Amino acid sequence: MQYIFFDTNTLSEKMVKKYYPMLTEHKRKKIADEPDPHARTVYFCSEICARICLSREFEAPEFSFSLLINPNGASAVSNFTSSLCIVNDGDYIACAVDKHSCGVGMCRIDSFEFTEAQSICSDRELRDIFSYSVYSFADIVNRKTCDESAVCERFALYKALKDAYFRASGRAVKSNFKYAEFYVENGEIVCSDKYFTVNVHEYHKNNGYVVCVLTGRTK
Repeated sequence: MQYIFFDTNTLSEKMVKKYYPMLTEHKRKKIADEPDPHARTVYFCSEICARICLSREFEAPEFSFSLLINPNGASAVSNFTSSLCIVNDGDYIACAVDKHSCGVGMCRIDSFEFTEAQSICSDRELRDIFSYSVYSFADIVNRKTCDESAVCERFALYKALKDAYFRASGRAVKSNFKYAEFYVENGEIVCSDKYFTVNVHEYHKNNGYVVCVLTGRTK
Protein backbone atom coordinates (compact mmCIF):
# COMPACT_ATOMS: atom_id res chain seq x y z
CA MET A 1 0.00 0.00 0.00
CA GLN A 2 1.16 3.52 -0.83
CA TYR A 3 -0.29 6.70 0.62
CA ILE A 4 0.29 10.45 0.39
CA PHE A 5 -1.16 13.51 2.14
CA PHE A 6 -0.67 16.57 -0.03
CA ASP A 7 -1.09 20.33 0.48
CA THR A 8 -2.13 21.89 -2.85
CA ASN A 9 -0.39 25.11 -1.81
CA THR A 10 2.94 23.32 -2.27
CA LEU A 11 2.37 22.85 -6.01
CA SER A 12 5.45 24.26 -7.72
CA GLU A 13 6.36 25.32 -11.23
CA LYS A 14 8.81 22.41 -11.32
CA MET A 15 5.98 19.97 -10.60
CA VAL A 16 3.79 21.52 -13.28
CA LYS A 17 6.56 21.15 -15.87
CA LYS A 18 7.09 17.52 -14.89
CA TYR A 19 3.48 16.29 -14.66
CA TYR A 20 1.51 18.42 -17.12
CA PRO A 21 2.96 16.59 -20.17
CA MET A 22 1.64 13.31 -18.68
CA LEU A 23 -1.97 14.52 -19.00
CA THR A 24 -4.07 13.46 -21.95
CA GLU A 25 -5.49 16.13 -24.23
CA HIS A 26 -8.91 15.47 -22.72
CA LYS A 27 -7.62 16.16 -19.21
CA ARG A 28 -5.79 19.29 -20.30
CA LYS A 29 -9.00 20.60 -21.83
CA LYS A 30 -10.96 19.68 -18.68
CA ILE A 31 -8.56 21.67 -16.54
CA ALA A 32 -8.52 24.61 -18.98
CA ASP A 33 -12.33 24.71 -19.09
CA GLU A 34 -12.75 24.64 -15.30
CA PRO A 35 -13.66 28.20 -14.20
CA ASP A 36 -12.68 27.70 -10.54
CA PRO A 37 -8.89 28.05 -10.00
CA HIS A 38 -9.01 25.97 -6.81
CA ALA A 39 -10.87 23.13 -8.55
CA ARG A 40 -8.27 23.18 -11.35
CA THR A 41 -5.48 22.89 -8.80
CA VAL A 42 -7.19 20.07 -6.91
CA TYR A 43 -7.74 18.05 -10.07
CA PHE A 44 -4.16 18.47 -11.27
CA CYS A 45 -2.67 17.73 -7.83
CA SER A 46 -4.88 14.64 -7.53
CA GLU A 47 -3.35 13.36 -10.77
CA ILE A 48 0.14 14.00 -9.35
CA CYS A 49 -0.62 12.18 -6.08
CA ALA A 50 -2.05 9.20 -7.95
CA ARG A 51 1.00 8.89 -10.19
CA ILE A 52 3.42 9.15 -7.27
CA CYS A 53 1.62 6.43 -5.29
CA LEU A 54 1.19 4.13 -8.29
CA SER A 55 4.83 4.50 -9.29
CA ARG A 56 5.92 3.47 -5.79
CA GLU A 57 3.46 0.57 -5.61
CA PHE A 58 4.31 -0.94 -9.00
CA GLU A 59 7.90 0.31 -9.35
CA ALA A 60 6.98 1.72 -12.75
CA PRO A 61 7.55 5.18 -14.30
CA GLU A 62 5.00 7.79 -13.33
CA PHE A 63 3.94 8.29 -16.95
CA SER A 64 2.96 4.59 -17.29
CA PHE A 65 -0.56 4.84 -15.89
CA SER A 66 -3.89 5.48 -17.59
CA LEU A 67 -6.06 7.17 -14.96
CA LEU A 68 -9.62 8.16 -14.24
CA ILE A 69 -9.39 10.87 -11.61
CA ASN A 70 -12.45 11.90 -9.62
CA PRO A 71 -11.61 13.28 -6.14
CA ASN A 72 -14.19 12.13 -3.55
CA GLY A 73 -15.67 9.78 -6.16
CA ALA A 74 -14.74 6.79 -8.27
CA SER A 75 -11.11 6.86 -9.41
CA ALA A 76 -9.48 4.01 -11.32
CA VAL A 77 -6.41 2.75 -13.16
CA SER A 78 -7.33 1.15 -16.47
CA ASN A 79 -4.02 -0.48 -17.37
CA PHE A 80 -2.92 -1.90 -13.98
CA THR A 81 -4.82 -4.07 -11.50
CA SER A 82 -5.04 -1.62 -8.65
CA SER A 83 -7.38 0.15 -6.25
CA LEU A 84 -7.04 3.93 -6.27
CA CYS A 85 -8.78 6.23 -3.78
CA ILE A 86 -8.48 10.03 -3.71
CA VAL A 87 -10.24 12.39 -1.31
CA ASN A 88 -10.12 16.17 -1.10
CA ASP A 89 -11.17 18.70 1.50
CA GLY A 90 -10.18 22.34 1.28
CA ASP A 91 -6.52 22.65 0.29
CA TYR A 92 -5.66 19.05 1.12
CA ILE A 93 -5.64 15.79 -0.82
CA ALA A 94 -5.18 12.26 0.52
CA CYS A 95 -4.47 9.45 -1.93
CA ALA A 96 -3.95 5.73 -1.42
CA VAL A 97 -3.13 2.88 -3.79
CA ASP A 98 -3.13 -0.85 -3.19
CA LYS A 99 -3.10 -3.96 -5.36
CA HIS A 100 -6.26 -4.99 -3.50
CA SER A 101 -9.08 -2.76 -2.24
CA CYS A 102 -8.29 0.44 -0.37
CA GLY A 103 -10.13 3.44 0.98
CA VAL A 104 -9.20 6.84 2.41
CA GLY A 105 -11.08 8.88 4.96
CA MET A 106 -10.19 12.49 5.79
CA CYS A 107 -12.03 14.46 8.45
CA ARG A 108 -11.48 17.99 9.69
CA ILE A 109 -11.01 18.25 13.45
CA ASP A 110 -13.90 20.48 14.46
CA SER A 111 -16.69 20.84 16.99
CA PHE A 112 -19.72 18.58 16.55
CA GLU A 113 -23.09 17.78 18.03
CA PHE A 114 -23.64 14.73 20.20
CA THR A 115 -26.46 13.55 17.94
CA GLU A 116 -24.04 13.44 14.99
CA ALA A 117 -21.66 11.19 16.90
CA GLN A 118 -24.58 9.06 18.08
CA SER A 119 -25.78 8.57 14.51
CA ILE A 120 -22.51 7.08 13.20
CA CYS A 121 -20.76 5.56 16.24
CA SER A 122 -21.45 2.44 18.26
CA ASP A 123 -21.82 2.57 22.05
CA ARG A 124 -18.26 1.32 22.43
CA GLU A 125 -16.95 4.05 20.13
CA LEU A 126 -18.97 6.73 21.94
CA ARG A 127 -17.55 5.63 25.29
CA ASP A 128 -14.04 5.90 23.88
CA ILE A 129 -14.63 9.34 22.33
CA PHE A 130 -16.09 10.86 25.49
CA SER A 131 -13.55 9.22 27.79
CA TYR A 132 -11.43 12.23 26.79
CA SER A 133 -14.03 14.67 28.14
CA VAL A 134 -13.98 16.39 31.54
CA TYR A 135 -17.79 16.40 31.57
CA SER A 136 -20.14 13.72 32.84
CA PHE A 137 -22.09 11.76 30.23
CA ALA A 138 -25.31 13.50 31.33
CA ASP A 139 -23.69 16.90 30.77
CA ILE A 140 -22.35 15.81 27.37
CA VAL A 141 -25.82 14.79 26.18
CA ASN A 142 -27.29 18.12 27.30
CA ARG A 143 -24.56 20.29 25.75
CA LYS A 144 -25.46 21.55 22.28
CA THR A 145 -21.90 21.40 20.94
CA CYS A 146 -18.94 19.19 21.78
CA ASP A 147 -15.84 21.39 21.44
CA GLU A 148 -13.13 19.92 23.69
CA SER A 149 -10.02 19.52 21.55
CA ALA A 150 -9.20 15.93 22.61
CA VAL A 151 -12.82 14.84 22.12
CA CYS A 152 -13.01 16.51 18.70
CA GLU A 153 -9.80 14.78 17.62
CA ARG A 154 -11.13 11.40 18.68
CA PHE A 155 -14.46 11.89 16.93
CA ALA A 156 -12.68 12.99 13.74
CA LEU A 157 -10.64 9.77 13.92
CA TYR A 158 -13.75 7.57 14.00
CA LYS A 159 -15.43 9.57 11.26
CA ALA A 160 -12.36 9.22 9.03
CA LEU A 161 -12.23 5.48 9.78
CA LYS A 162 -15.87 5.04 8.82
CA ASP A 163 -15.40 6.95 5.55
CA ALA A 164 -12.29 4.93 4.70
CA TYR A 165 -14.16 1.69 5.38
CA PHE A 166 -17.04 2.53 3.06
CA ARG A 167 -14.67 3.48 0.27
CA ALA A 168 -12.52 0.37 0.75
CA SER A 169 -15.49 -1.98 0.96
CA GLY A 170 -17.23 -0.46 -2.05
CA ARG A 171 -20.50 -0.03 -0.17
CA ALA A 172 -22.58 2.41 -2.18
CA VAL A 173 -25.03 3.21 0.62
CA LYS A 174 -23.54 4.99 3.62
CA SER A 175 -26.72 5.19 5.64
CA ASN A 176 -25.54 2.73 8.28
CA PHE A 177 -22.18 3.93 9.56
CA LYS A 178 -22.49 1.49 12.45
CA TYR A 179 -22.07 -1.47 10.09
CA ALA A 180 -18.38 -1.59 10.98
CA GLU A 181 -17.02 -0.88 14.45
CA PHE A 182 -13.47 0.15 15.34
CA TYR A 183 -11.58 -0.47 18.55
CA VAL A 184 -8.05 -0.46 19.91
CA GLU A 185 -6.40 -3.85 20.35
CA ASN A 186 -2.77 -4.23 21.43
CA GLY A 187 -2.08 -0.63 20.50
CA GLU A 188 -3.56 -0.94 17.00
CA ILE A 189 -6.92 0.10 15.61
CA VAL A 190 -8.94 -2.94 14.53
CA CYS A 191 -11.99 -3.09 12.27
CA SER A 192 -14.83 -5.44 13.21
CA ASP A 193 -14.97 -6.46 9.54
CA LYS A 194 -11.91 -8.72 9.56
CA TYR A 195 -11.47 -8.45 5.80
CA PHE A 196 -10.07 -4.95 6.33
CA THR A 197 -6.97 -3.58 8.01
CA VAL A 198 -6.33 -0.06 9.28
CA ASN A 199 -3.00 0.81 7.64
CA VAL A 200 -2.87 4.52 8.43
CA HIS A 201 -4.33 6.74 11.11
CA GLU A 202 -2.61 10.10 11.25
CA TYR A 203 -3.37 13.33 13.08
CA HIS A 204 -2.29 16.31 10.98
CA LYS A 205 -2.93 18.77 13.78
CA ASN A 206 -1.15 21.69 12.14
CA ASN A 207 -3.53 21.36 9.19
CA GLY A 208 -6.54 20.39 11.33
CA TYR A 209 -7.26 16.95 9.83
CA VAL A 210 -7.28 13.26 10.63
CA VAL A 211 -6.54 10.86 7.76
CA CYS A 212 -7.13 7.09 7.75
CA VAL A 213 -6.46 4.38 5.17
CA LEU A 214 -8.01 0.89 5.12
CA THR A 215 -7.01 -1.95 2.84
CA GLY A 216 -8.35 -5.45 2.40
CA ARG A 217 -9.79 -8.14 0.22
CA THR A 218 -13.52 -7.77 -0.36
CA LYS A 219 -15.81 -10.72 0.35
